[in-house]
Amino acid sequence: MYKEAKRNKFFLMKRFFISLFVLCLFTATTHAKTAKNDIELTFGIHNDFDRFVFKYPENKPNYQITTLNNSTSIVFDGEFDIKSRDLINYPRHKFIRNELLDNGQTRFIIPAGKLKSFEMNDEKKIVIDVQSHQRFEKTPPTTSFVINEIKVIEKKPQQITEAKETIESSQEIEQKPALSTEQEVTTEPISHENLDVKIESYENGRSDNNALIGFLGNKNRKSVSLSFSWSDRVSMAAFVKNDYLWLAFDKAKSINTQEIADLTKGFLYDIVQLPHPTATVLRLKLRENIYPSVRKEGLLWVVDLFNQEIKPKIRNLEMQISYAAKNHAYLFVPTNNAGDVIMTFDPETGDILMMAPIFMPYIGVSKAYRYPEFDVLRSLQGFVVEPFADDILLTRNNSGLTIKAIDRGLNVSPNIDLLKKQTSLLQQKDWIKKLADDLPIGLTYENYLTTTAELMDKITRASEEEKNARRLELAKFYNAKGLGTEAMGILQEIIKSDSKFAAREDVHGQLGIAYFLTQRYEDAIQEFSFGKLSELNEAHFWKTLCLAALEPDAKQHNKLIASFTPVIREYPDELRLHVAMIGVEAAVTAGDDVTAQTFIDIIQSLNTKRKIGAFLDYWSFEILSIQGYSQTAMLRLKSATLSTSSKYSAYARKKLIMLDYKSGKATKLEAINELERLKYVWGERSFRISLLEDLYDIYISTGDYYNALENMKSLRALYPDDQKDRLTLQMVSIFENIFINNNAGNLTPIQALALFNDFEWLTPQSEYYNQIIINLSDRLVSVDLLARADNLLRKYVGDKNIPVQDRALIGARLALINIFNGQYNDALRFLDMTQDDSLSELISSQRRIIRAKALIGTEKYNEAIELLEADKSHNAEVIKTDLYWRTGQWSLAADGLKKLITLPKEGEKMTDGQASTIIDWVTALRKAKKDSVVVLARHKFLPYFKESKYYSAFNILTNSVEENEIDIKNLNNFIKDVDKFRDFARTYNEALGSNSYIEAGTETK
Repeated sequence: MYKEAKRNKFFLMKRFFISLFVLCLFTATTHAKTAKNDIELTFGIHNDFDRFVFKYPENKPNYQITTLNNSTSIVFDGEFDIKSRDLINYPRHKFIRNELLDNGQTRFIIPAGKLKSFEMNDEKKIVIDVQSHQRFEKTPPTTSFVINEIKVIEKKPQQITEAKETIESSQEIEQKPALSTEQEVTTEPISHENLDVKIESYENGRSDNNALIGFLGNKNRKSVSLSFSWSDRVSMAAFVKNDYLWLAFDKAKSINTQEIADLTKGFLYDIVQLPHPTATVLRLKLRENIYPSVRKEGLLWVVDLFNQEIKPKIRNLEMQISYAAKNHAYLFVPTNNAGDVIMTFDPETGDILMMAPIFMPYIGVSKAYRYPEFDVLRSLQGFVVEPFADDILLTRNNSGLTIKAIDRGLNVSPNIDLLKKQTSLLQQKDWIKKLADDLPIGLTYENYLTTTAELMDKITRASEEEKNARRLELAKFYNAKGLGTEAMGILQEIIKSDSKFAAREDVHGQLGIAYFLTQRYEDAIQEFSFGKLSELNEAHFWKTLCLAALEPDAKQHNKLIASFTPVIREYPDELRLHVAMIGVEAAVTAGDDVTAQTFIDIIQSLNTKRKIGAFLDYWSFEILSIQGYSQTAMLRLKSATLSTSSKYSAYARKKLIMLDYKSGKATKLEAINELERLKYVWGERSFRISLLEDLYDIYISTGDYYNALENMKSLRALYPDDQKDRLTLQMVSIFENIFINNNAGNLTPIQALALFNDFEWLTPQSEYYNQIIINLSDRLVSVDLLARADNLLRKYVGDKNIPVQDRALIGARLALINIFNGQYNDALRFLDMTQDDSLSELISSQRRIIRAKALIGTEKYNEAIELLEADKSHNAEVIKTDLYWRTGQWSLAADGLKKLITLPKEGEKMTDGQASTIIDWVTALRKAKKDSVVVLARHKFLPYFKESKYYSAFNILTNSVEENEIDIKNLNNFIKDVDKFRDFARTYNEALGSNSYIEAGTETK
């Protein structure tokens, strides 16, 4: 009943289609044009050259200019309309060509050699200067040029070539069409130069949706060419049936057939446009001895009609017989260039025609094929089927075309086809039987316990010489039932008991299958390579299956696996299930939805007790996604997430969260939480690799470098050796980004130290190894973690393998840290340990200041002053001023402080540091008894102190001088209170903030 209902439904659809066809006789269809980018072209004549200027509206297009002696071309990446109003003034404009190439580029050809070219970026122009037109002699025109919208229609010489590719088939038939490919053409090719070219363009009415038709003819009427211009990608089918030339395009246009008929008298009796809602279908009645050919120029389809016999150029479409569920045969035509399938009927005979137009030119079928239920017609372009049964359908999918019957297989002599497949693929030998189909018919479908008992009984009753043969039979039965572990135990017993019998190829072939079923794919590959098994194509097929399981992302395995579908369908159900499950994944990886669906159909037809619902849901999602059915695909994916299958629920959950994350439906935190949970759901190696790759990528985007590196470390353990180095370099790059570029994300200094301790093994692999250590110590010092910084640096200060300049920087850091801790002698010791005469001046200057501070700490003031005497740097002046202050050399202290004074910029307030320096200077002046200078300082700086919290201090220090009253005791007490000298730590921290030490280190690189 169900099949009958589906058949009736097809009849209703057919009647509806015919009704729609008739209705369309009275209906015009319109479609909007596809917008293109416009380039404005101007032309100018100069004394010694001609200039072409291409002005682009927005972003400059990518382009390339090439030139020969008498030709210059500019090729733009993309589809452009090149518009011009004054190009008609170019004397050789009839020789200009503008064309859209098959790869989507636009080429403009100027019939003159290039002199120079340049860009005018401010005016968005590309300028090409070519040889002056006066250099050329006048020649007859060969092309026509439309000024307002450049469209060049050129008649190329007809190439007469013989189609080399043919499809071998036992059902091949001979027809007598107007296209002959059996005889050599003895007439000379029609030359473009011999044509008196006339090009006319016209439209039916004023609609922009009408197709632009170009017509070319010659004096002797040896040929006519019809060109069909389209604004975007259009596929075409062309074939001859009963002296009619059929042309079909998968886009609807209105064609002025009457004008074509008037222009093509002598070649056509008649031309009719058949109504169709989504396509353009033309039927041309050819006169006797007229031979058509099809070619393409850019987006322009050209049909040439000759009154002499030619051999069209055709690359044959390959046709393959495949099998779906329940061994239903169907015809598969692999191609990724097919357009939408067009269904119509022949008004003369009433035959249904199913046409698959092809976008790339010269792709068709050079010889017709007849099957019991349909014909594949001979075609110049595209693929055409004429069905005899009502339930035959031609459909297009992602990877090709299929011809199927509803709810049944095609009648295509499957036994003959299988025999041919087996002969070509299996290469059967007398010394070995087929690997997976070597049991008595029906044995694998008997009751498991009964059959097992029967086979074991045979082993028990067999003689010693026959026991291993009977054991091998039991192992085959276990493999047929998908019980690889049991089969492996029996086969290993055979190998241990009889080395001679164990050397047989069929023993190792069955052991390979047992390893395959237990997912020991590397071991299986070794077994399928044993002895003469390498000569058996089926063993090669099994090895490919194992490789596909080991490398799920590899695409190259699908073609071989798909070619074995006729053989696979003969395997026992459980074994076929395992093979088909891997076949689905290989096909999806290769983007082959047809083969993937074939394997899904095989699985659904099997008699198995295994729970495969989650598997079917997940891989159906992948197939539907390839085919573009996103909403239906998501329903299958969500169903898989709810399954009890650990594997496929994990696969589905991961896929779903990543789709939601990439589309913005899930946040980074939600994606991280779900992926972290999935770590403990399924542990398959390929799944964990994919999971960890996604995780560390998201962690990096959130600035969580610690967790990113943790996941990368786990991933590194799973990667093969040839990928480990690449991942390690990525980890080192993150490490450098944190400690060299100071991009630590959300890491605190303590977390940065923890990260360093956990991943210290990465440090030596960076060329900035020492700088990483130095920068980390600086971060620890900046947050007062002196002890941790000290421990870190002490590990490296004595390492003689570290370059001298870097050791000097490490020693300077250690000395500073010890100064902060009051351990001045240790500071001097670290400086002495890392001293070297080859140090750069910048590093030496920094180290002198640190040594001076350490000397001050040990109260060796004179040594410190002597060390810095010639140093005029800011930090040196600060140290020397401090020393003069400490030793009571007030005049020198005042001179030093004066050098350190800076004033705020106009409109800005004085900072605490600026105020403190001025107060310190005035204090030193008072101590040095330079009262006159104090008076001058008061007049100069008092306005800056008016709104400062230091006003009172400055006023007391300077006002008593003007009043000529001074209380030395009170003044000395006040000076003690306002002593604004800062500890050298402030200078160190400021130095760190300005990266002066880092710069010193960088200088040595």
